[in-house]
Amino acid sequence: MKFINDMFRALKHQNYRYFFTGQIFSLIGMWMQSLALSWLIFRLTGSHQALGLVNFCNQLPVLCLVVFGGIVADRCDKKAILLRTQSTCMFLAAALAVLTLYGHPQVWHLYLFAFGFGLTQAFDMPARQAFVVELVGKEDLPNAIVLNSSLINGARLIGPAVAGMIVDWVGEGWCFAANSASYIGVLLGLIAIHNTKKAIPTSGNPIHNLKEGFNFIIHSFPLTILLFMLGSLSLLASAQVVMMPAVAKEILHGQANTMGYLMSMSGIGALVGALLLALKKSIHGMEKLIAFCMILCGVCFILFGNSTNLTWSLILMLPVGFSIMGQMASSNTLVQSLVPDQMRGRIMSFHAMMFMGGAPIGALLSGLSADKLGIPATFSIAGLCMIIIGTIFCFLLRRYRILASRQISLTERINALQMSNRRVGDTLG
Repeated sequence: MKFINDMFRALKHQNYRYFFTGQIFSLIGMWMQSLALSWLIFRLTGSHQALGLVNFCNQLPVLCLVVFGGIVADRCDKKAILLRTQSTCMFLAAALAVLTLYGHPQVWHLYLFAFGFGLTQAFDMPARQAFVVELVGKEDLPNAIVLNSSLINGARLIGPAVAGMIVDWVGEGWCFAANSASYIGVLLGLIAIHNTKKAIPTSGNPIHNLKEGFNFIIHSFPLTILLFMLGSLSLLASAQVVMMPAVAKEILHGQANTMGYLMSMSGIGALVGALLLALKKSIHGMEKLIAFCMILCGVCFILFGNSTNLTWSLILMLPVGFSIMGQMASSNTLVQSLVPDQMRGRIMSFHAMMFMGGAPIGALLSGLSADKLGIPATFSIAGLCMIIIGTIFCFLLRRYRILASRQISLTERINALQMSNRRVGDTLG
């Protein structure tokens, strides 16, 4: 029983339970839509570049605007932001479903919808990541982050497999419709949340606020290296997402359900990694896990890209999912441990920018590389780069630990001082 309590300890907070359960069906719907949109683009065009371009359209707004989303998250009520962004996503998914089921979707329509979803995510991601600490507090924040990752990857296990079958049976439009309906749960969960531990809102000039966040990062070696590692993973691992329809159809000679099985196996690996991380009660050793996961992902990318056997490819997706999730969740946890509460939205917006920002560039490069060099070479180049970057990070681990320890101590003092000043202000008020 203690084992279970430790693994799911963040769920003892009622508000987090509302947040967690509200996302379950929404995330499954999101993965269903992701597969259906990629498959629809590839069915209409048969182009590797088109696959890259639709991902580029989806992630470009995040790259350009997510830092402004971070400013909004630090200045406004995060729950209100999430209610608006999730409602917008529900409307967009419904419109896409109607267009696909009753109209004649053109490729440019799909690019436009992908851009719309990305624009919404630019404001949703910083608010969502900064909101978690208001639901659980600092002590259970690492566990909450890992449980969120577990939920995302559990949905990744179910969503693509279900979507692959639905696409084969009745077409892509019903996946978009299911995604729209799935947002009802997350909206109800957000409405139920109350009495959160809100951070002190930021005031002043927004541009100054942005510069303040950027300067905080560039003067922090631990934050800089963590964001660089995350950005590198985003850039290089995008080949897995972008090229999956082409791998399923051209390399493995399958259909949409084959793509669904591959993505689901990646989800299983990621879910196992997330549950193992959930058992950790401290952040100690997470930096070593980041280095290990980057190298492991690189090796598996090379093997996966050169596999023509479905069974072998499915097996390889397990460590790919494990390694990507392990680095993402560890990076998120470590970054949040290094950040003062009042700057959390802005810093997490830079985190989101590195996570999502490398993907549009990687998507375009993957599409071009697959057309010019072939899919095996594209995966091999990405894998080799991951191995090199992971190895370099191994040599920087000692310096990272020393500087990160100092920064965490300083951050804890700053947060304690801000809380003390807030109590004094409340008393005088």
